Amino acid sequence: MKKVLSICFAAALVAVTASLMSFNWFNEKVRGNGEIKEESRTASPFTSIATSGIYKVVIEQGDKFSVRVETDANLLPYVETTFQNNTLEISSRKGYDLNPSKAMTVYVTMKELESLSGSGVCSFTSKGSLKSDRVKIGVSGASNIDLDLKVQQLKVGLSGAAHIQLSGSATTANFGVSGAGEIRALDLAIEEAEVGVSGSGQVNLSVNKRLKAGVSGAGHVRYKGDATVNPSVSGAGSIKKI
Repeated sequence: MKKVLSICFAAALVAVTASLMSFNWFNEKVRGNGEIKEESRTASPFTSIATSGIYKVVIEQGDKFSVRVETDANLLPYVETTFQNNTLEISSRKGYDLNPSKAMTVYVTMKELESLSGSGVCSFTSKGSLKSDRVKIGVSGASNIDLDLKVQQLKVGLSGAAHIQLSGSATTANFGVSGAGEIRALDLAIEEAEVGVSGSGQVNLSVNKRLKAGVSGAGHVRYKGDATVNPSVSGAGSIKKI
């Protein structure tokens, strides 16, 4: 019986793998022509940004909403910026794999940021400080984030090999890291924080009042500040003051 189940599982795995390969195989490849142009898009009000793929998103806080796309001229028609449920969604047109001559950059101006989500090898960068009551960040893959924030409540979830650099201030922060992800928040002044790390992930942070930290696997938490610490460690991980 176990042998039959093993054979069925192997067959299913092969079928799924073949399906995924065929999905990518039939995408049309479009290479950038090297003529870099910028295009302004019509923008509706939004508080969240979501993207996947290889997009670089630059965020600025302002009193209006705007979206500008900078990439090869022949790739502009394949870059989609849509709005749904107060979210700006940035993606490539379905069925196409884009190969730009330089980074595809989307410049965004918004009144207040509430959430970011990204997957693949996308990146988010802030131009100036972003002020908000609450900000939620969720990224996976090899995403990269570098933000200057001034927030009351901050929640960050990382998986895969994602990397986040944070500066500014937060009254409370909740960090969750799985896989090989890393959060560098030594330049983010935090009053109270809760941190959970699994796998080989790492969190570096600065906390002034209270820190609750849990580590499993080979993960690490490094902190500075005078916070009262409630630690929990299993496996080869560690929680240390620096």
